[in-house]
Amino acid sequence: MVRLLILLGVIALTACSNQAIYDNVKRNQCLEKTGKIECDDIEDYDEYEKKRQELLKNS
Repeated sequence: MVRLLILLGVIALTACSNQAIYDNVKRNQCLEKTGKIECDDIEDYDEYEKKRQELLKNS
């Protein structure tokens, strides 16, 4: 039971860190292109992850 909880915790932390990295890269790209920190036209992480999973499933 303890091992399962540890595994779930590690998976949750990995997902959070992937999202944080994605968000920071997108903010940096937005800043370089527009000079603003926030851009409305950048897809959010959930949309990116859905597209990524579909591509992985189809290949």
